[in-house]
Amino acid sequence: MIGKNFYQPNKADGYAIKVKDKVKKLKKMKAVKTKKPTRIVKWDAKKKKLYYDNGMAVMGIAAYNNTFYAFDGQGKYDAVLTGLLRNAATSSKPITALKRLIGEPLSSSYHSSCFGTGDDGLLVYKGFIVSTFKNASDGSETYVAVKSTMQK
Repeated sequence: MIGKNFYQPNKADGYAIKVKDKVKKLKKMKAVKTKKPTRIVKWDAKKKKLYYDNGMAVMGIAAYNNTFYAFDGQGKYDAVLTGLLRNAATSSKPITALKRLIGEPLSSSYHSSCFGTGDDGLLVYKGFIVSTFKNASDGSETYVAVKSTMQK
């Protein structure tokens, strides 16, 4: 109650609206502060969602158990993009198709390979690292693996 008028919360926009001829108490709303997610901890196969340790759903492109997953802005599983990512992220396939889907890395580093004549590459993205092999003879770069930086 504010003054002589009664108000109730409006679910649509969160503001209080005036209530006529009814007595309703204004519910107190409090903000809940969530901690920053530090790692991905759970795949819910039924809901098709990945969850962070703070309970929030993963959004965007992520890696979990060495596999790519894609989600929209609300954490809804994107089966089409996930399929494209997994197809492009097949061992020994050129990295160009995968890069078209996930974009350019935040950083990259290369060092001599024990895999063959060439360099091992680490392409760092937000939340995961893509391992590649760059062949010394023709300069081609192929996909090797993906590893989440948000998982133990």
